[in-house]
Amino acid sequence: MRHLYISLACGAWTVICADEPNPCETRYLENSGFGGTGCRVTLQSGEYYSLPFTQIEEIFAAAVHALEDCRAIGGLLWSVEFPTNTSGTNSRARWEKATFLRPMGIGFCAPGICKRRQLPPLVEDYVSNYMGFQAEIPPQRMKCAELSSWKDFNIQFAVIGLDHCGTTSARMNLGLHPEVEFSKSQVSSLFEDTFFTWGLKWSLLPPRYLQKGWLEFNDARRQRSSSVLGIHNAILWSHSVARLALRQMNARPLLIICSPARRLSSMAMLGHMGASQGPETVTVADLIRDAEADVASMSIAHLKEWRRLFGDLLLVIHQEALMEIDTYNRVFPLLGLGPMPAGISLGRFHVSSHHWKSRLCHSKDQALLHQLNRTLRPWMIASHQLLQQSSQDIPSSLWQLQGHCNDGPDSRLKVSSGVRRLGLLS
Repeated sequence: MRHLYISLACGAWTVICADEPNPCETRYLENSGFGGTGCRVTLQSGEYYSLPFTQIEEIFAAAVHALEDCRAIGGLLWSVEFPTNTSGTNSRARWEKATFLRPMGIGFCAPGICKRRQLPPLVEDYVSNYMGFQAEIPPQRMKCAELSSWKDFNIQFAVIGLDHCGTTSARMNLGLHPEVEFSKSQVSSLFEDTFFTWGLKWSLLPPRYLQKGWLEFNDARRQRSSSVLGIHNAILWSHSVARLALRQMNARPLLIICSPARRLSSMAMLGHMGASQGPETVTVADLIRDAEADVASMSIAHLKEWRRLFGDLLLVIHQEALMEIDTYNRVFPLLGLGPMPAGISLGRFHVSSHHWKSRLCHSKDQALLHQLNRTLRPWMIASHQLLQQSSQDIPSSLWQLQGHCNDGPDSRLKVSSGVRRLGLLS
């Protein structure tokens, strides 16, 4: 029988239920749609990295539907977490055995009039009915967070990656348009907004307090409320929940790709900056190991998922086109904007002012070069297909085993004076 334990456990609650239920309880009892949703609202870290994309998508969709169904009956969806090894009487052994002592997290739909402090007895009632015995959960051990919708964010586009392919250059040049603004990082030392890769990494739905904080933080820093708001995070492309969240927002993802060999060299350079040996000491064999690890990490599968989910909404640009005004003037109409104002000077950002040449530029070991080419070929093919599907030109550099061979003090890869005038770099 539903809510069997409400009358049995009233004496242990801090709510008045001897005479008649309070409005929250009354509304809860009136509609069988309230209670546990039977869906997940968060993922464990192990699940996030091990579950197939299709399964994560199914779990995500169930959470979204639970939120919509809860709102449709005038409710609020909550994420509720509580330990299962709580103190109790004869139910304790069964309670712990049934749940293997693991913390439990559920999605719980409560009437919209209910306050956070009124949730513990309702949750305890639901869990007790579900388990078949009285589950004793101290209210102070229960964590409740109201959940919101991804659609409540006002993000209209996102520069999602690839990292080390020029995403910062794309972000800064897009930001030269007077009607384009980017969200700011709430971590002062970071240039990119990591909210969706750190703050909400495993959340299938955004906690309202985090969402409210993000919106208030960025609204206070926007120049004009009518501008088109974007987010920039170079590793967003490799986060499956963030991908699903952006699809819920109906935001346009912008993907910058480049020569896989050049990207690999950039990653090696960044990994060795500040080390006792400089990045120039990275051998071709080192690059092969890095490439094998990258291919094995399902990174290419992430790119295919972006194309599958977003179709023509996914914008793909090659790094070599980032210094062309026409590139941005093809993007702006898709965001409902006019062209870039006349006289704008584009800039290019490099991760380091230290110019160096990869070992790829002068290696004579043909066996190692052929091995690296074979290892990177899946990346080359995937990048070629993405550009082709977006009706973009395919630069010959995509297939070349070159990495920063032409970079130097006079290269246009250096930070331009126009970028410094933006105040984005110290």
